[in-house]
Amino acid sequence: MQVSYNKLTGLPDEIRNCVSLKKLHVSHNELTQLPGAVCELANLQELDFSSNHIKVRARPSGGFDLIWVHVWAHAYVKKDRM
Repeated sequence: MQVSYNKLTGLPDEIRNCVSLKKLHVSHNELTQLPGAVCELANLQELDFSSNHIKVRARPSGGFDLIWVHVWAHAYVKKDRM
């Protein structure tokens, strides 16, 4: 799903219902946080939330492992499929 450059200030919790979602690109928006529901997306392999206003690092409580997260510069997360 590509929703970059849309001036989004948040994502709905209903995103958890997108169970087949593999890629989520929300870069260049106005996000200040990612909802925990994103961590519940079991099939999510790529998450790009770069160039937003996220200032706090959060430990995901859901079911995927973050390989690399740096929210201040570039934030691109890819799910490790072992």
